[in-house]
Amino acid sequence: MTRQRQLILDIINSSYSHLTAEGVYTEARKTMPKISLGTVYRNLGLLAQNGEIRRIVLENQPDRFDRCFPGHDHIVCPDCGAVRDIPPELSMARTIERKLKMKPDSYELTVKIVCDECKDKK
Repeated sequence: MTRQRQLILDIINSSYSHLTAEGVYTEARKTMPKISLGTVYRNLGLLAQNGEIRRIVLENQPDRFDRCFPGHDHIVCPDCGAVRDIPPELSMARTIERKLKMKPDSYELTVKIVCDECKDKK
């Protein structure tokens, strides 16, 4: 693994804020000032393709990137694009496993809910 890719993976794995590529780029430049935005995009794509990180695709918003771990669902505000984790005890994977006695190999769940901040603006 290249130094750039390892740095990007470390940034994603240490973040709880569901960073955009631009956010990863900003963080990466603190450690590796000469890294290019293209390098960040290319490596995020490879890491997501290899299943090392998760790409969260949002409507009319930039993609977000997150750590990979099982039973990990998201809530997305369709107005502002804020992304939050759904608590593990509410994971759909756990519900499926309990109810059907089968463990999903993979799945992705994103629930759209207008956040409190956006509700207050309306």
